[in-house]
Amino acid sequence: MAAAAAVVAATTLNKIERAHQMYREGLHEEALGFYTEALAMAKTRAQKIALHSNRAACYLKLHDFDKWLGYDSVVTL
Repeated sequence: MAAAAAVVAATTLNKIERAHQMYREGLHEEALGFYTEALAMAKTRAQKIALHSNRAACYLKLHDFDKWLGYDSVVTL
């Protein structure tokens, strides 16, 4: 079981790193996809909060203000 958890953690971190790279390159739609995938695998509250914040930043860059404004509810995580 520990090995499986380690694989999931590594996969999650890989998706987060890929998302960060895409965001830095201005590929916000692609970054959003990776952040979303990582969020589905996130285990800790801190990870989930950071990923929601990153997704909100992508929505802002994509000028999707309706979805961006919806992230005010993330505070209630």
